[in-house]
Amino acid sequence: MYILNLLVPVVIGPYLARVLDVELYAQYNTALSIAQWFLPIAVFGIYNYGMRQASRERENQIETGRVFTKLFVFGLISTTSALAVYFLFVFTFKRSELGLYSLLSINIIANYFAIEWLNEAFENYKFILYKTMLVRLAYVVSIFIFVRKPEDILPYTGIASGVIFFNNFLGYIYVRRKVKFVKVSFREIISLTQPLFVVMLLTNTNMLFLMLDRLFLSVFASEKIFVTYYTMAMLITMAIMNVASSIFYVAVPRLSNYLASGNLEEYKKLLASSSHAFFLVAMPIFAGVATLGREIMYVYGGEKYLGAGSTLAVFGIMFMVYAIDLSLANQVLFVRGMENLLLVIYLAGGGVNLAINIVLLISGNLTPTLLIATTLVADLVVVGLQHYIAKRSFGKDHSTLNIKMLKYVVFSLCFPLIGYAFRHFFDARVNVLTGFSFVKYVTCVVISCVVFYFLALLISRDAYLLKTLKNIHGRIKGVDKE
Repeated sequence: MYILNLLVPVVIGPYLARVLDVELYAQYNTALSIAQWFLPIAVFGIYNYGMRQASRERENQIETGRVFTKLFVFGLISTTSALAVYFLFVFTFKRSELGLYSLLSINIIANYFAIEWLNEAFENYKFILYKTMLVRLAYVVSIFIFVRKPEDILPYTGIASGVIFFNNFLGYIYVRRKVKFVKVSFREIISLTQPLFVVMLLTNTNMLFLMLDRLFLSVFASEKIFVTYYTMAMLITMAIMNVASSIFYVAVPRLSNYLASGNLEEYKKLLASSSHAFFLVAMPIFAGVATLGREIMYVYGGEKYLGAGSTLAVFGIMFMVYAIDLSLANQVLFVRGMENLLLVIYLAGGGVNLAINIVLLISGNLTPTLLIATTLVADLVVVGLQHYIAKRSFGKDHSTLNIKMLKYVVFSLCFPLIGYAFRHFFDARVNVLTGFSFVKYVTCVVISCVVFYFLALLISRDAYLLKTLKNIHGRIKGVDKE
């Protein structure tokens, strides 16, 4: 499933970048960045709260039905409210772009059927995989059929929004076959407002980070293409993160279940194995993105989006920090019910990001690269506070930020130095437009970084690498015996 989430952007992104008109694509990205500010009203923290609660009650069919019914009805109310506010905004400020914004409203409407949290809680990953394959295939085929001209921005918007609706609707049909609605009182539904509001604020504090950056670019940027630069770089790194983070996200329901049953030892074992396997993979990948940002952007978007290369490079470094943030937040603090403290932490980091963004705006330095650099600083603040809270509350062995994890960071941060050395070797003028030299440079950097990282982990006797090699060796011996 997560591999599909990476492959589709890799296939479709370059196609769209080369087919769609630059100005129209920037108009779409601007409208999307604005429309996404209304989604939190619709979602209202239901996904994260529901997955945690359903994970705890999944052995009790009656209680599962109660959780499902209450959250589904609450979602009907929150989604209707979000649609009303959204169209009030559109008719007031964006009437001239009514067609584009109306198609984007499907993203909000799709939330009526957003019950994927229940499938996640029950670990129905086989169904999620098949559903994702079907939806992604429909998306790819539709793009190649209906988006063929530079002016086809509305067909693309309709397809991108329709896929989200289709995905949610299929999930709803599947869940309804297994979970029944039960009778609940209106008081029970309304009583969810306070805990859901806290989770909504918590899960949408990204509005003070990446979404805030995009909003600043959409409203104040000196060049319209800046928002596309930022969006493209973000989509590339987010697609990679969706794959890498699957290593620990699939463990979250089980971590929550272990804590609910008081099985602390199993919780600690799973926390250690899943988080460090995640860091082992994620850190070198994002360091590689930072090293080859310009080259990746040329392959992805072509010459007209080459200016986003530096933005993607900084995104790579920022996502190394964001990986630690995700692990601490989801595997340690959130599963323990520390939403309020997490909220305070994210508000503090978001406040730092907002303050620096304002400084950039006033000083006339509002660029995609500098904006993501400020978000990097803000997320460092967040990670520092998360680590302090986890260590103070549960002990140092309950924080995923430790010496073993930092080893992956240090080794990975050597990649840009390797890239610089090869750039110097190629006469310091590696031009992405010179064909063979470009291929030789990228190949040398990738191979050298992979070999360096492997040897560094081997020499340091990394437990997780050695365990992986042992498993591979065991399988090979098993094949030989057959």
